[in-house]
Amino acid sequence: MAKSKPKNHTAVLDVFVSVATTLDTVDSTIKKFLTTTLSSLQKHYANYELIIVANGMPDDMVEDLAQMLQEYPCIRIIRLSRHYNQEVATFAAIESAIGDYVVVASAANDPPSSVPKLIDILREKNDIVFGVSKIPLPYPFLAKLGRRWFFWYSGHFLEVNIPLNTTYLMGMNRRAINALTQIKGHHRHIRHISAQVGFKTATYEYLPQFDNGFSKRGFLKSANLALEIAVSYSRHPLVAVYTVVVYVARDGHVAEGWTTMTLEMSVMFFFVFLMLAVIAEYIGQIREEMRDQPPYHIMEELTSNVLIADETRRNVTKQ
Repeated sequence: MAKSKPKNHTAVLDVFVSVATTLDTVDSTIKKFLTTTLSSLQKHYANYELIIVANGMPDDMVEDLAQMLQEYPCIRIIRLSRHYNQEVATFAAIESAIGDYVVVASAANDPPSSVPKLIDILREKNDIVFGVSKIPLPYPFLAKLGRRWFFWYSGHFLEVNIPLNTTYLMGMNRRAINALTQIKGHHRHIRHISAQVGFKTATYEYLPQFDNGFSKRGFLKSANLALEIAVSYSRHPLVAVYTVVVYVARDGHVAEGWTTMTLEMSVMFFFVFLMLAVIAEYIGQIREEMRDQPPYHIMEELTSNVLIADETRRNVTKQ
């Protein structure tokens, strides 16, 4: 994975850039990100759009956001029918984007200045750029240990190499977007799929802003997501658990005494139930995919009065 240095901007580029962000709330910090990003896009690119995915946002917040449509051009608000997880909402954003280049950013944590820098790196013949924090992400101690182990596991067994401090800031060109959106299913994880598809990737190191808080998953949600990703991209968890169970069952002899026997049975049942949990995850994912339902539902889409900055451009179509 290459590291690239962004260039300095000197003129308006004749490209179409889409910036997408997912929101479940609105405050002054988020509004500042949106307006600053729009100003930067207008300054640097001939055509642009800002896609806001309202992820289960209440009516009053959507109405507050919709006021921006009267003041600023090239905004699209995609309102999802309910709150979905980060992965689903992100795919809802990139599947709606029509730009030559697409940047996915967090309005709460990512600086607007990172957008043109990501575009510069993409224009250096890179297909996907991952944002990597220069400082450790503010997870609790146990979450950091679990995250470190899972990223190691992904690199060694899932063949998905992602830097430890990777955030959800990403940049992609059109051919990468087309490849990612062709992958259908309910269990799509943007960073793992992006690292797995085989396109040329690069990293962009930056300083996130955590003054407005940082979205953290609970332990159970994090563990469930890790299991879901592992099961989605490999059969290794099933084989690994089976190997451990067999190894424990055949290793050594059972010591005499009721206490030792009970303890050994408890350990064995733990591994049996762990294996059943992994099998259940596989079966659950198969069942969900066979239902053939869309992974998300769009309630409505709101747009600015002006959607195309350069109205002379006639070849703008959804890919």
